[in-house]
Amino acid sequence: MKKLKKSLLAVASLFFAASLLAACDVNSVLDAATEILDDSSTKDSKTSANHDNLINYNDETDKYNENVVVLKSEDALTDDQQQFVDKTDGSPDYQVDSEGKPTEATMVVTYDRVHAHSSDVIARPAFRSATHIAGEYVDGVYNAEKGVWYSPSKAKLNNKILQLDGYRGYLYNKSHLLAWSLGGDMEAHNLILGTRSQNVGTNKSKEAGGMSYLETKVRKAIYANHQAKIFYQATPIYKANEIMPRGVLIRAYSINDAGKTLNETAYTINTQSGVTIDYTNGTFTTH
Repeated sequence: MKKLKKSLLAVASLFFAASLLAACDVNSVLDAATEILDDSSTKDSKTSANHDNLINYNDETDKYNENVVVLKSEDALTDDQQQFVDKTDGSPDYQVDSEGKPTEATMVVTYDRVHAHSSDVIARPAFRSATHIAGEYVDGVYNAEKGVWYSPSKAKLNNKILQLDGYRGYLYNKSHLLAWSLGGDMEAHNLILGTRSQNVGTNKSKEAGGMSYLETKVRKAIYANHQAKIFYQATPIYKANEIMPRGVLIRAYSINDAGKTLNETAYTINTQSGVTIDYTNGTFTTH
C-alpha cells in the first residue's frame, strides 16, 4: 500500500509538471506514469514470489527438525523498517487485515520491556476466554468490533490432544508474533494458530525451535547487554485466501550496533509431523 501511494504521488507530480509546462508532450508524461505504475506492480509481484518461495520450505519440513529455517540476512534494515525505528514511541505495532488475520507485528525490544514481562516481575497472564483466532473453528467468522473469531453454529474447537512425535498434547498453540517475554501482549492481533512445532519446536534438539529460536536469541542478547535495542518483526505468510499462515517470517536486528550483536532472519514452518492441515479452516487429519 505504501508503494502504491508513492507511485500515485509520483504520477500526480508528473501531471502537475505537465500543466505548468505548456510545451510539454502530454503523451510522454502518460508514458512515464505508466512506467512508474508498471514498476510498482512488478515490485509487488516480486514480493509475492518471495513469499511463495518461503512456503516451499513447508514441503521440506523433514530437513528442518525444529521447524525453523535460518535465512540470509541483509546488512541493514529496509527503508520501511528503519522508518519504524525512527518514529517508534516504544509501543509494539500490530497490523490486522479486514478478515481479522494478523499481517505483521513490529517492535523495538529493550531491556525495560523484557524485564517488565519477566517472571520475576509478573506472571504471564492467561488468554481471555473470548480470545479466539483464525482457524480455531471450522466455520469461524471474524467479529471486527471485538477483534476476535467465533463460531455461528457454536462448533467445537478444531484443537485436539494428540500423541505427536516426541510430545503428547494439543496440536495447536496460540502462537505469539511478538512473544510475551519480549514485550508483546496476549490479544488476538498478536496471535496466529500455530502448531506446537511452529511455536516452540519439536523437542528433538537442545536448542529452541520454531518461534522460540529467535525469541531466545533476542532475550539472551538483551540480558547480556542492557543497552541493546533490537528491531523485531514477525510477518505471517499466507497462501492465497487461506486463514491460517503457512509460516512466519522473522527479522531480528540490533540497532544499537548496526547488527553486530544480532542480525538474523528466519522462517518458522507451520506444520506438524504426522498431521495434514487444511489451512482454509484449521481442520486436520493424522497419518
